[in-house]
Amino acid sequence: MRSRLCLTNCFCVLSLVALVGCGGTGPTYKVAGTVKYKDGTPVPSASITFHPSTASEESTVGQIKDGKYSLKTGEKEGAPAGTYKVTLGAPAPSLDLNNPQAIQKMADMSGMKAPVAAKYADKGQTPLTAEIKGDNAALDFEVEKP
Repeated sequence: MRSRLCLTNCFCVLSLVALVGCGGTGPTYKVAGTVKYKDGTPVPSASITFHPSTASEESTVGQIKDGKYSLKTGEKEGAPAGTYKVTLGAPAPSLDLNNPQAIQKMADMSGMKAPVAAKYADKGQTPLTAEIKGDNAALDFEVEKP
C-alpha cells in the first residue's frame, strides 16, 4: 500500500513538472505599424523580423506591403512581450506549389535585394528596436533607402 501511494505521488509530481514545462511562449500581443523612408514614402515590399533579446524566445516575422506590416510568431498573430532588435530584408515570396508561374517567380526573386540600406538587414548593426508591453497601437519605423 505504501509503495502504491509513493508511485501515485511520484506520478503526480512528474505530471505537474511536465505541464509547467509545456507552457510555450505565453501570450502574444497584436503588433502592426508602418515602415517609411526618411522622405516619407512607404517601403513598397520587404520582410520584417523582430529578434528577441533573450535567446529562449522565437523570432517574430511579418511582411511589409505598401509600408504596412503586422507580425506572426509561429502560427500565432502578434508577438510575446519583450525587447527586440528589428531587421528588414528582401520580401519573402509566397509559394503555391501547384502554380508553375509562382514557382518561377520565386526562382526569379532569389537574387532580390532588400529595399532598404544594408545595415537594417544585420541584427548586429540595425539601429531599429522595439519594446512590446501589450497590444501596441502601432510600432512605426523610418529607414534609409539603399
